[in-house]
Amino acid sequence: MTQSNIRYIGTDAFNLTPWLNSKPDGELYIGTVFYKYMGTMPNNTYVWIKDGTTCISGNAFEDCTGLVSVNIPNSVTIIQSGTFKNCSGLSSIIIPKSVTTIEDSAFLGCSGLTSINFPNSITSIKDSAFQNCGGLTSITISSNITEFGNYVFKGCNLQKVEINSNIITAKDYSTGYNLGVAFGGHVTDLVLGNKISAIGENAFYSFNELTSVTFPATLSYIGDGAFSDISELNELKVSCDNLAAFANNKVIGLIYSTFVNQDVSLVDGDGIVIHDYVIPNSVTSIGNKSFARCTGLTNITIPNSVTTICDSAFVSCSNLKSVTMGSGIKNVGFEAFAECQKIEEVHINDLAAWCNIDFKTGAYSSYYGEYITSFYANPIAARVGGSGIFTGGGGATIYHQGEAVSNLIIPDGITMIKPNVFAYSKIKTITIPSSITKICEDAFCKCTNLNGVYINDISAWCNIEFVTYSSWPKSSLKANPLMYAHDLYLNDKKITNLSVPFDVKQIKPYAFYNCSLESVVLPNGLTTIGESAFSNCQNLMSIVIPNTVSTIGVDAFANCLSLYSVTSLLNMPFNLDETVFQYKGTQYDKDIVYMAATLYVPRGRVPMYSGIQGWQKFLNIMETDTKFKLTYIVDGEEYKTYEIQATEVITPEPDPYKEGCIFSGWSETPYLMPAHDVTVTGAFTIDTAIDQIMSNGKDDAMIYTIDGKRLSKPQRGLNIVRMSDGTTRKVVVK
Repeated sequence: MTQSNIRYIGTDAFNLTPWLNSKPDGELYIGTVFYKYMGTMPNNTYVWIKDGTTCISGNAFEDCTGLVSVNIPNSVTIIQSGTFKNCSGLSSIIIPKSVTTIEDSAFLGCSGLTSINFPNSITSIKDSAFQNCGGLTSITISSNITEFGNYVFKGCNLQKVEINSNIITAKDYSTGYNLGVAFGGHVTDLVLGNKISAIGENAFYSFNELTSVTFPATLSYIGDGAFSDISELNELKVSCDNLAAFANNKVIGLIYSTFVNQDVSLVDGDGIVIHDYVIPNSVTSIGNKSFARCTGLTNITIPNSVTTICDSAFVSCSNLKSVTMGSGIKNVGFEAFAECQKIEEVHINDLAAWCNIDFKTGAYSSYYGEYITSFYANPIAARVGGSGIFTGGGGATIYHQGEAVSNLIIPDGITMIKPNVFAYSKIKTITIPSSITKICEDAFCKCTNLNGVYINDISAWCNIEFVTYSSWPKSSLKANPLMYAHDLYLNDKKITNLSVPFDVKQIKPYAFYNCSLESVVLPNGLTTIGESAFSNCQNLMSIVIPNTVSTIGVDAFANCLSLYSVTSLLNMPFNLDETVFQYKGTQYDKDIVYMAATLYVPRGRVPMYSGIQGWQKFLNIMETDTKFKLTYIVDGEEYKTYEIQATEVITPEPDPYKEGCIFSGWSETPYLMPAHDVTVTGAFTIDTAIDQIMSNGKDDAMIYTIDGKRLSKPQRGLNIVRMSDGTTRKVVVK
């Protein structure tokens, strides 16, 4: 048998061959195989399989316990079943790039193996190929393996496994085929490389000692049960050289969905945990759960390029303290910032853009009576999640262009404030421009620090639509900031006695809910008073309703416990819902206002009101005039008197004139005539400068005509007087 003629080593060729364990030092050629025995120990056997050999048949070296090293030539493509089975002395092996297949049990029982390489050429490693290789503690697999058998590394002492191969998606793991069975051992550290895009069902099912897993940004799928029954896992690392990938893919979301209790550390290409992350400007959308449970993050900056933040994008980022929101954001998904209970600051550069963000609403909770999860979309409200959700006012501090916001001013031109945008914020006052026509549900929910709402146009305020959920109207209360602020200011002056402008034809629902008004006169021409328009105005004592009103909504004046006077100028009263003046609480009888207040109606209309639904509930109904006196008093004497229809606009009386005197101006004149007589007063005081000039003309003041001619004393008509203190006055002498 010559060397050149042998190209194949047959099955069991050297199985239990004694001389491989005992032959003295020397060389032996068998076909294409060259054996050389090294050193003084006969068990230290090194084998070189010469070039040209294409196949080593099954069990060829089985039980050759003295074999310590094998050199396999590049001509070999398959290592067949049991080839090196139980070669316990084999400490290392280099598999050439020509090998594509390692068949079942090929290295089973090679307990001396401490390292092994897997070239990229390998596509198949079959059942038990390296089972019971107890010396293996770590391996790296980077080849494009399409077949990976059961129990491949079972019985090994693997602690660290690095995989950058598609083996974890090569089979349908739902049928019971999984890498947990394949690797076995005591793997604690699992590193998945960037070639991996999917992890199949049950893939790492029995990796029950895992304490750390590193995931790539290329991951797009994790199958059911892929990491089930793993109790020790306490650290998940997500590593990616291109961090922008995290904003657009699902890698962390997949991890979040798979692992119930494990936290995630986002690390850069050097393996350093990221705390402050500025999302690149190339990102336009942040995907579902993209940064879920990234507990290492403390600060996140979202650029203007981002328009959408999807559901649960930052859920359970439990150490997140600061969020900067770009001005391009249009939509924020359900629970985007849920369980981010350490958020202290939310930075906004564009309030107009912020008011128009759609924060996705959650489901209604019948237990709490609120849409409790809707607020989790907004980072301002995220910190009040869990048991603290109903404490109110505990949200993050808003920063606008770097400054902490206490007194919030909505920019002119904004027409709508979207749902939840300021929920739970710590703002103390808010200024709302006349351009606002709609404020949506929960826009100011739990803003318990609010103590003032500032406006510059009552008519515009009366026409704001406070949007309600279709199935839960109470949410509109939290659209209106008066729910918490109580005090309404017009041009910086607190409104207590409200006269609604004559151009207002309807007052929208909830317009003055919970406001600290004391009296209200509604204008002639008003047709509609909306639902709960003045509900819960605890200080309201009197109201006047004009004859033009045709609709009064339910609860319009409910819970107005201080109300003692209701004047209705309706000549033809219509049916009224019994809730309009009803008390909704439990402290008093529900009809307490009907019993305590007096209803004043036009003369001759008492019988009519007494028979109409709603109005008839008033215990005291009395007649009243519809016109009342407006009297002007000057210096204690009647100056003029007018009789004016209640709810009509009052035209102010011009100031009177008296030679040598200064008029004080009229005391406050109502805008609308109330349902009672009104007295307005004024007084004259002597103008001392004119008195001095007129009395002796010796004052050192200088007197001029209108065209600048100097005079020795005042003359009839207009005089220009320059006083000794340098001031100039116009004096008219009759």
